[in-house]
Parts: sequence; structure tokens; C-alpha cells
Amino acid sequence: MNRHKIRVFLWVLLLTVCAVLMGSCIHPVPGDYHTSDPDTTSSLPDVTISTTPEDTPPEDEKPTQTTTTTTENTTKEPTTETTTGTTAPQETTTQETTTQETTTKQEENIPQPKKIKIYIDQGHNPFSPTHPPSWNTGASNEALGLYEQDLTYEIGILLAELLAEDERFEVRLSRPTPETILGTDNDSALDFRVNDAAEWGADYFISLHTNSYKTDLSVRGIEVYTANGDEEGYALGNDILNELVESTGLRNRGMRNGSELRVLKNAKMPATLVEMAYLSNADDAKLLDESPELFAQGIFNGIQAYFDALEKETTTE
Repeated sequence: MNRHKIRVFLWVLLLTVCAVLMGSCIHPVPGDYHTSDPDTTSSLPDVTISTTPEDTPPEDEKPTQTTTTTTENTTKEPTTETTTGTTAPQETTTQETTTQETTTKQEENIPQPKKIKIYIDQGHNPFSPTHPPSWNTGASNEALGLYEQDLTYEIGILLAELLAEDERFEVRLSRPTPETILGTDNDSALDFRVNDAAEWGADYFISLHTNSYKTDLSVRGIEVYTANGDEEGYALGNDILNELVESTGLRNRGMRNGSELRVLKNAKMPATLVEMAYLSNADDAKLLDESPELFAQGIFNGIQAYFDALEKETTTE
């Protein structure tokens, strides 16, 4: 073979090799390069949010989310506060506070039942050092140094304290202090009591007294007076009489007609006058002096009995 043919053969061989190499570049092997073929699977990791419908918390709680990845397999939870072993999202506290404030405002708007106003009249005036002789003073037992106006004042104070503990009642005293003197004479002293009760808007009037019968010192016991036609005053007085007898053990001298008594005759509301015991009787006087709380408790029990029965009647109607 001459030199010319050898050169031609080498060029042909070189062209053949180049053709083979070019064919490989034009048809690459799948998977060697990234393509935009939609059937090609992405190499990015999948992310899955797992939730369980039946475990879904209430709307006012922040749900716990668990994020699972194929590469890290980690679980992320929101930050919570733990109190006495119970985990509760922070939003719950805000919701509870709002609910409590709403409830409080609603309770404030609920009308409260009207209290029953009871006027306690401590019978008679104390001795006045500036206006001797004093007006409208009461009975006395000089031998024992006891005076009606002092006993009625003390028992009235004790009774008012008991009434104040019952949320149904509001109480007012005719003599809030032992030095209180009413009126300028006997009549005005009596009128002041019923007028003061009416101006205050009292629902009931109860006047406290002690009795005396110096011509027969053996007479003793409890009497209660109301004006004729005052049915409510009579019912209240009768309950007071029964409970007062029960509390003190003194004799029941019954309900009496007090239509001529000034405070009962002029009262603008149901009224009753209680003669708690006979100051002229040594045993009655001693009980009044040593155990005034028994009289206050008995009267209070009578008031409660009356209104308990009244409430029961109203409920059953």
C-alpha cells in the first residue's frame, strides 16, 4: 500500500471515531443528567402532617401539630405551661378570664330581692340630765336598780344584731345610742317613733317594753299587743309571743288589744308592741337583767317564724 492510500485510510478511521463519539453525546443515558420530564421522580424529601380527627381539641385550645419528615423523622410540639400536672395551652387562661368577667357582669345586672325593713322601737327615753324631770321614761324597780328604758335599749341592740345577720332583713333602731332622747314631751316622743319608721319606709314596726304591776308583785309573764284590724301585726305578734315564751320559759299571758296605744294606733305599717316581762316581779326582773339575750333571741325567732311561714305560703300558691 502506497503512502497515499495509507493517509486516506487514516482520515476515514478518524472520521468514523468522531462519528461514534458524536452519537454518544446526542443520545445520553437516562439518569445521567437532570431533566424536566414530568415522569421523573423529584429527589426532594416528602413532608407529612399527621392529624387524628377524634383527638382534635376544642376551638379555644391551640392544637398540637406533629410534623414528620422522611429524612429527619422529628416531632415538633408547641410550648405549653404545666400547672399541677395538667398541660393547658396559654389561650385557655385568656378565655377563662373573659368568661369569669362576663359572668360577674351578668350577676351584677341581676336585680337583688328587696330587703324587709323592720323598725325596732326601744320603748321610752333615758333620764335626761339637762331636762329634769325627763319625759316618756318607763317603769322601774328601784330595789334592784333596774329601769325599763335601759333594758329595752340593750335588748333592742341585741335584736338588731341578730336581724342584721339574716340577709332578708334591714333594721333601724329608734334609739341607736343609750343617750338618744326622742321628742320634747311625752306625746312628741311617741309620735317621733312612728313618724321615723314611716319616713324610713319600714315594712313592720316592733315596740319593746317591760310591764309593771306594783299592787300585785306576783303578776308575771309576757303580753303582746296589736291594734284591732291589723291582721299582719297580730300574726307577727303571735309568733313573737310563742317563741319568746319558748326562749325564756316565762308565762304566756296572751295577745291583747292595743288599739288605744298611741304607737299602734298611729303606725302606718303592721305593728306590734311586746311587753317582755314584769319588772315589778322579782323573778321576771332578774331574768331581764341577767339574760337579756334570751329575750332578743325569742323575739328574733318569732320574726323568723313569721316570715318563714309567709315565704312558704307564697311558694305554694
